[in-house]
Amino acid sequence: MTWKVMARYVRDLLEYDSNLIRPDKKNFSQDDFGTDYIVINTSQPTKRLTKGRTYDGDKEVMNYNETSSQTFVIEFYGENAFNNVNRFTVLNDSQQARDIRYLQGLTACSVMSQTDVKQMIGSSYGNQINVEINAMISRDIDVDTLRIDTPQIEYQEDK
Repeated sequence: MTWKVMARYVRDLLEYDSNLIRPDKKNFSQDDFGTDYIVINTSQPTKRLTKGRTYDGDKEVMNYNETSSQTFVIEFYGENAFNNVNRFTVLNDSQQARDIRYLQGLTACSVMSQTDVKQMIGSSYGNQINVEINAMISRDIDVDTLRIDTPQIEYQEDK
């Protein structure tokens, strides 16, 4: 699962500026995080839960699908970090969140933990609050596949 799916979910749920949502913490200095950035950390592996395929003979289309699960750490920075985390955790259980997840193919998103990193490491600089969230996404692709109505078999014999 790419970080972009989770970034779109966070953006749409919080109605947040997409320029303030970033992947991981690559090439950012600590000063950058005085701003109210939200960082989507994708360091956990994706686990494939299911896969399958179905064929629609009338439309001659093969559908390939899979469901995978991944844990994300969403890192909230800046002066509004506490407010953004609280809004996210409360709105995550709303009907609005369910509608957004449905549109993006997310089948489950549950907040598993929340960590105040600043307090944990005893820092006096900047706010950083991490939320760990488990997400499942379903993907499917349709491929035009012609069916064989009558098999044609040719035998070749060596003489």
